[in-house]
Amino acid sequence: MQSKPSHKTIRDIAELAGVSLMTVSRVINNSPLVRESTREKVMAIIEEQKFKVNITARSLVSQKTYTIGVFFSTIEHKVSDSFTMQCLREIYNTLAPGYNMVVKDFSQGLYEYNPSRTDGIIFISMQESDDEFISLIQQENPKIVVINRRTSIPNIINITIDEEAGAKAAVELLIRKGYKNIGLINGQPNIQANIDRANGYYQALQEARLPVNAARIYNGSFNFEGGYLMMTRLLQNTPDVDAVFCANDEIAVGALKALEERGLKGKIAIVGFNDSEIGRYTTPPLTTVHKPVDEMARQGCKALFDLINGKEHSELRHVLPTELVIRKSATKKID
Repeated sequence: MQSKPSHKTIRDIAELAGVSLMTVSRVINNSPLVRESTREKVMAIIEEQKFKVNITARSLVSQKTYTIGVFFSTIEHKVSDSFTMQCLREIYNTLAPGYNMVVKDFSQGLYEYNPSRTDGIIFISMQESDDEFISLIQQENPKIVVINRRTSIPNIINITIDEEAGAKAAVELLIRKGYKNIGLINGQPNIQANIDRANGYYQALQEARLPVNAARIYNGSFNFEGGYLMMTRLLQNTPDVDAVFCANDEIAVGALKALEERGLKGKIAIVGFNDSEIGRYTTPPLTTVHKPVDEMARQGCKALFDLINGKEHSELRHVLPTELVIRKSATKKID
Protein backbone atom coordinates (compact mmCIF):
# COMPACT_ATOMS: atom_id res chain seq x y z
CA MET A 1 0.00 0.00 0.00
CA GLN A 2 1.43 3.36 -1.05
CA SER A 3 1.96 5.81 1.79
CA LYS A 4 0.76 9.40 1.55
CA PRO A 5 3.47 12.00 0.99
CA SER A 6 4.43 13.84 4.16
CA HIS A 7 3.56 17.53 4.46
CA LYS A 8 6.67 19.65 4.72
CA THR A 9 6.84 22.63 7.06
CA ILE A 10 8.84 25.85 6.81
CA ARG A 11 11.20 24.35 9.39
CA ASP A 12 11.80 21.35 7.10
CA ILE A 13 12.56 23.64 4.17
CA ALA A 14 14.97 25.70 6.34
CA GLU A 15 16.83 22.56 7.45
CA LEU A 16 17.10 21.22 3.90
CA ALA A 17 18.38 24.57 2.63
CA GLY A 18 20.69 25.16 5.58
CA VAL A 19 19.19 28.57 6.30
CA SER A 20 17.11 30.17 9.06
CA LEU A 21 13.32 30.14 9.35
CA MET A 22 13.35 33.92 8.78
CA THR A 23 15.23 33.47 5.49
CA VAL A 24 12.66 30.96 4.23
CA SER A 25 9.86 33.31 5.28
CA ARG A 26 11.52 36.18 3.41
CA VAL A 27 11.89 34.08 0.27
CA ILE A 28 8.23 33.04 0.42
CA ASN A 29 7.17 36.67 0.88
CA ASN A 30 9.47 37.87 -1.93
CA SER A 31 11.48 40.12 0.39
CA PRO A 32 14.28 42.17 -1.20
CA LEU A 33 16.45 41.41 1.85
CA VAL A 34 17.57 38.00 0.53
CA ARG A 35 20.61 37.33 -1.66
CA GLU A 36 19.65 36.08 -5.12
CA SER A 37 21.75 32.93 -4.73
CA THR A 38 19.99 32.12 -1.44
CA ARG A 39 16.58 32.81 -2.98
CA GLU A 40 17.30 30.44 -5.87
CA LYS A 41 18.50 27.71 -3.50
CA VAL A 42 15.43 27.95 -1.23
CA MET A 43 13.00 28.15 -4.17
CA ALA A 44 14.55 25.05 -5.74
CA ILE A 45 13.95 23.08 -2.53
CA ILE A 46 10.40 24.47 -2.20
CA GLU A 47 9.61 23.29 -5.74
CA GLU A 48 11.34 19.96 -5.22
CA GLN A 49 9.37 19.30 -2.02
CA LYS A 50 6.11 20.66 -3.54
CA PHE A 51 5.81 22.90 -0.48
CA LYS A 52 2.73 25.13 -0.12
CA VAL A 53 1.81 27.60 2.62
CA ASN A 54 -1.82 27.06 3.60
CA ILE A 55 -2.59 30.61 4.71
CA THR A 56 -6.35 30.15 4.38
CA ALA A 57 -6.46 27.21 6.77
CA ARG A 58 -4.20 28.97 9.24
CA SER A 59 -6.41 32.08 9.19
CA LEU A 60 -9.63 30.10 9.66
CA VAL A 61 -8.27 28.40 12.75
CA SER A 62 -6.84 31.50 14.40
CA GLN A 63 -9.31 34.14 13.14
CA LYS A 64 -6.32 36.22 12.10
CA THR A 65 -5.16 37.44 8.70
CA TYR A 66 -1.47 37.18 9.65
CA THR A 67 -0.96 40.53 7.95
CA ILE A 68 -0.28 44.00 9.33
CA GLY A 69 -0.73 47.23 7.43
CA VAL A 70 1.93 49.94 7.27
CA PHE A 71 0.20 53.13 6.18
CA PHE A 72 1.41 56.57 5.08
CA SER A 73 -0.57 59.65 4.23
CA THR A 74 1.97 60.52 1.56
CA ILE A 75 5.46 59.46 0.58
CA GLU A 76 6.52 61.28 -2.58
CA HIS A 77 8.67 64.41 -2.11
CA LYS A 78 7.66 64.87 1.54
CA VAL A 79 10.25 62.77 3.32
CA SER A 80 13.61 61.34 2.38
CA ASP A 81 13.75 57.93 0.74
CA SER A 82 16.24 56.75 3.36
CA PHE A 83 13.79 57.50 6.20
CA THR A 84 10.95 55.68 4.46
CA MET A 85 13.03 52.60 3.70
CA GLN A 86 14.55 52.56 7.17
CA CYS A 87 11.09 52.46 8.77
CA LEU A 88 9.84 49.72 6.45
CA ARG A 89 12.98 47.61 6.83
CA GLU A 90 12.91 47.69 10.63
CA ILE A 91 9.17 46.98 10.81
CA TYR A 92 9.67 44.02 8.48
CA ASN A 93 12.57 42.73 10.56
CA THR A 94 10.44 42.95 13.73
CA LEU A 95 7.38 41.13 12.36
CA ALA A 96 6.15 38.19 14.40
CA PRO A 97 6.90 34.80 12.77
CA GLY A 98 4.50 33.97 9.96
CA TYR A 99 3.33 37.55 9.44
CA ASN A 100 3.37 39.61 6.27
CA MET A 101 2.94 43.35 5.83
CA VAL A 102 1.20 45.46 3.23
CA VAL A 103 2.23 49.06 2.55
CA LYS A 104 -0.37 51.66 1.59
CA ASP A 105 0.10 55.30 0.56
CA PHE A 106 -3.06 57.31 1.19
CA SER A 107 -2.02 60.40 -0.73
CA GLN A 108 -4.96 59.79 -3.07
CA GLY A 109 -7.43 59.03 -0.28
CA LEU A 110 -8.85 55.96 1.46
CA TYR A 111 -9.63 53.92 -1.62
CA GLU A 112 -9.34 50.27 -2.57
CA TYR A 113 -8.24 49.11 0.84
CA ASN A 114 -10.15 47.92 3.88
CA PRO A 115 -8.15 48.27 7.12
CA SER A 116 -10.16 45.42 8.67
CA ARG A 117 -8.32 43.02 6.34
CA THR A 118 -5.29 43.32 8.60
CA ASP A 119 -4.74 42.28 12.21
CA GLY A 120 -3.38 45.73 13.02
CA ILE A 121 -1.90 48.87 11.54
CA ILE A 122 1.22 51.00 11.96
CA PHE A 123 0.64 54.53 10.67
CA ILE A 124 3.83 56.47 9.89
CA SER A 125 2.46 59.96 10.36
CA MET A 126 3.99 63.09 8.82
CA GLN A 127 1.49 65.93 9.18
CA GLU A 128 -1.52 67.11 11.16
CA SER A 129 -3.96 66.28 8.36
CA ASP A 130 -3.09 62.60 8.90
CA ASP A 131 -5.42 62.57 11.90
CA GLU A 132 -8.40 62.45 9.55
CA PHE A 133 -7.07 59.24 7.99
CA ILE A 134 -6.13 57.80 11.38
CA SER A 135 -9.63 58.39 12.78
CA LEU A 136 -11.26 56.71 9.80
CA ILE A 137 -8.88 53.75 9.98
CA GLN A 138 -9.44 53.43 13.74
CA GLN A 139 -13.17 52.96 13.13
CA GLU A 140 -12.41 49.91 10.98
CA ASN A 141 -9.51 48.54 12.99
CA PRO A 142 -8.87 49.80 16.55
CA LYS A 143 -5.51 48.02 16.73
CA ILE A 144 -3.40 50.91 15.48
CA VAL A 145 -0.05 52.44 16.50
CA VAL A 146 1.03 55.87 15.26
CA ILE A 147 4.75 56.58 14.96
CA ASN A 148 6.93 59.58 14.02
CA ARG A 149 4.42 62.36 14.79
CA ARG A 150 2.36 63.37 17.81
CA THR A 151 -1.32 62.73 17.19
CA SER A 152 -4.13 64.50 19.02
CA ILE A 153 -6.38 61.42 18.77
CA PRO A 154 -6.89 59.87 22.23
CA ASN A 155 -6.39 56.24 23.21
CA ILE A 156 -3.75 55.47 20.56
CA ILE A 157 -0.23 54.25 21.21
CA ASN A 158 2.00 57.02 19.88
CA ILE A 159 5.78 56.67 19.51
CA THR A 160 7.71 59.78 18.48
CA ILE A 161 11.18 61.33 18.59
CA ASP A 162 12.15 64.60 20.26
CA GLU A 163 12.97 66.40 17.01
CA GLU A 164 12.83 69.85 18.61
CA ALA A 165 15.44 69.04 21.26
CA GLY A 166 17.68 67.47 18.62
CA ALA A 167 17.56 70.55 16.40
CA LYS A 168 18.17 72.83 19.35
CA ALA A 169 21.24 70.81 20.37
CA ALA A 170 22.60 71.04 16.81
CA VAL A 171 22.30 74.83 16.67
CA GLU A 172 23.67 75.19 20.21
CA LEU A 173 26.73 73.24 19.06
CA LEU A 174 27.27 75.75 16.24
CA ILE A 175 26.89 78.66 18.66
CA ARG A 176 29.43 77.15 21.08
CA LYS A 177 31.89 76.84 18.22
CA GLY A 178 31.66 80.57 17.54
CA TYR A 179 29.09 80.83 14.74
CA LYS A 180 26.53 83.64 14.87
CA ASN A 181 25.03 84.00 11.38
CA ILE A 182 23.36 80.60 11.28
CA GLY A 183 21.01 79.68 8.46
CA LEU A 184 18.30 77.01 8.29
CA ILE A 185 17.48 74.85 5.28
CA ASN A 186 14.28 72.98 6.07
CA GLY A 187 11.82 70.72 4.26
CA GLN A 188 8.16 71.38 3.53
CA PRO A 189 6.67 73.52 6.35
CA ASN A 190 3.52 71.40 6.78
CA ILE A 191 5.47 68.34 7.93
CA GLN A 192 5.49 68.06 11.73
CA ALA A 193 9.16 67.03 11.96
CA ASN A 194 10.13 70.15 10.02
CA ILE A 195 8.01 72.34 12.31
CA ASP A 196 9.70 70.81 15.36
CA ARG A 197 13.20 71.21 13.92
CA ALA A 198 12.52 74.84 13.01
CA ASN A 199 11.28 75.47 16.56
CA GLY A 200 14.49 74.00 17.95
CA TYR A 201 16.49 76.30 15.68
CA TYR A 202 14.52 79.36 16.86
CA GLN A 203 14.87 78.39 20.54
CA ALA A 204 18.65 78.00 20.34
CA LEU A 205 19.09 81.40 18.68
CA GLN A 206 16.71 83.16 21.07
CA GLU A 207 18.32 81.69 24.19
CA ALA A 208 21.74 82.80 22.88
CA ARG A 209 20.26 86.25 22.14
CA LEU A 210 21.10 85.95 18.47
CA PRO A 211 18.67 87.48 15.95
CA VAL A 212 16.40 85.25 13.85
CA ASN A 213 16.95 86.49 10.30
CA ALA A 214 14.16 85.33 7.95
CA ALA A 215 16.50 85.86 4.98
CA ARG A 216 18.61 82.95 6.24
CA ILE A 217 15.67 80.50 6.40
CA TYR A 218 14.73 78.41 3.36
CA ASN A 219 12.20 75.62 2.81
CA GLY A 220 12.75 73.10 0.04
CA SER A 221 12.68 69.42 -0.81
CA PHE A 222 14.06 66.77 1.53
CA ASN A 223 16.70 65.62 -0.97
CA PHE A 224 20.17 66.37 -2.38
CA GLU A 225 18.87 68.72 -5.07
CA GLY A 226 16.80 70.67 -2.54
CA GLY A 227 19.85 71.18 -0.33
CA TYR A 228 22.00 72.23 -3.28
CA LEU A 229 19.46 74.76 -4.60
CA MET A 230 18.62 76.25 -1.20
CA MET A 231 22.29 76.55 -0.23
CA THR A 232 22.99 78.32 -3.52
CA ARG A 233 20.20 80.84 -2.86
CA LEU A 234 21.28 81.30 0.73
CA LEU A 235 24.83 82.18 -0.36
CA GLN A 236 23.54 84.59 -3.00
CA ASN A 237 21.13 86.43 -0.70
CA THR A 238 22.99 86.35 2.64
CA PRO A 239 26.74 86.09 1.93
CA ASP A 240 27.49 86.71 5.62
CA VAL A 241 26.09 83.29 6.62
CA ASP A 242 28.78 81.33 8.48
CA ALA A 243 26.92 78.12 9.39
CA VAL A 244 23.79 76.24 8.30
CA PHE A 245 21.58 73.76 10.13
CA CYS A 246 20.05 71.40 7.56
CA ALA A 247 16.85 69.57 8.52
CA ASN A 248 18.10 66.25 7.16
CA ASP A 249 21.30 64.69 5.90
CA GLU A 250 20.32 64.64 2.22
CA ILE A 251 19.81 68.41 2.36
CA ALA A 252 23.19 68.73 4.11
CA VAL A 253 24.97 66.70 1.41
CA GLY A 254 23.48 68.94 -1.28
CA ALA A 255 24.57 72.01 0.70
CA LEU A 256 28.13 70.66 0.99
CA LYS A 257 28.21 70.18 -2.79
CA ALA A 258 27.19 73.82 -3.33
CA LEU A 259 29.94 74.97 -0.97
CA GLU A 260 32.56 72.80 -2.67
CA GLU A 261 31.73 74.22 -6.11
CA ARG A 262 32.23 77.76 -4.78
CA GLY A 263 35.50 77.06 -2.99
CA LEU A 264 33.84 77.41 0.42
CA LYS A 265 34.28 73.86 1.70
CA GLY A 266 35.34 74.03 5.35
CA LYS A 267 34.63 77.75 5.59
CA ILE A 268 30.91 77.46 6.36
CA ALA A 269 29.85 74.91 8.99
CA ILE A 270 27.11 72.40 8.14
CA VAL A 271 25.09 70.23 10.52
CA GLY A 272 22.54 67.68 9.33
CA PHE A 273 19.80 65.61 10.96
CA ASN A 274 18.91 61.87 10.98
CA ASP A 275 22.43 60.33 10.99
CA SER A 276 22.00 58.68 7.60
CA GLU A 277 24.81 56.40 6.47
CA ILE A 278 25.84 58.78 3.70
CA GLY A 279 26.98 61.36 6.28
CA ARG A 280 29.97 59.21 7.19
CA TYR A 281 31.32 59.39 3.65
CA THR A 282 30.99 63.09 2.82
CA THR A 283 34.01 65.39 2.68
CA PRO A 284 34.26 66.56 5.38
CA PRO A 285 32.33 63.87 7.30
CA LEU A 286 28.96 65.26 8.35
CA THR A 287 28.17 66.37 11.88
CA THR A 288 24.54 65.42 12.41
CA VAL A 289 21.80 64.49 14.88
CA HIS A 290 21.06 60.81 15.35
CA LYS A 291 17.33 60.15 15.00
CA PRO A 292 16.58 56.66 16.38
CA VAL A 293 14.35 55.61 13.48
CA ASP A 294 15.11 51.91 13.89
CA GLU A 295 14.18 52.01 17.58
CA MET A 296 10.98 53.95 16.85
CA ALA A 297 9.90 51.49 14.15
CA ARG A 298 10.85 48.51 16.30
CA GLN A 299 8.93 49.78 19.33
CA GLY A 300 5.95 50.58 17.12
CA CYS A 301 5.89 47.08 15.68
CA LYS A 302 6.26 45.42 19.09
CA ALA A 303 3.49 47.61 20.52
CA LEU A 304 1.19 46.62 17.67
CA PHE A 305 1.75 42.92 18.28
CA ASP A 306 1.03 43.50 21.96
CA LEU A 307 -2.36 44.89 20.89
CA ILE A 308 -2.95 42.01 18.50
CA ASN A 309 -2.21 39.54 21.31
CA GLY A 310 -4.48 41.32 23.80
CA LYS A 311 -1.81 43.00 25.93
CA GLU A 312 -2.65 46.50 27.16
CA HIS A 313 -0.18 49.41 27.37
CA SER A 314 -0.37 51.64 30.44
CA GLU A 315 1.78 54.29 28.71
CA LEU A 316 0.33 55.43 25.38
CA ARG A 317 2.90 58.13 24.53
CA HIS A 318 6.59 57.36 24.14
CA VAL A 319 9.15 60.03 23.17
CA LEU A 320 12.64 58.85 22.19
CA PRO A 321 15.71 61.11 22.61
CA THR A 322 18.12 62.18 19.89
CA GLU A 323 21.91 62.35 20.10
CA LEU A 324 24.54 64.59 18.51
CA VAL A 325 27.02 62.84 16.22
CA ILE A 326 30.05 65.13 15.99
CA ARG A 327 32.30 64.76 12.95
CA LYS A 328 34.24 67.32 10.88
CA SER A 329 31.70 69.51 9.05
CA ALA A 330 31.22 71.87 12.00
CA THR A 331 34.60 72.58 13.55
CA LYS A 332 35.45 75.64 15.63
CA LYS A 333 35.10 78.90 13.72
CA ILE A 334 38.36 80.54 12.67
CA ASP A 335 38.16 84.33 12.36
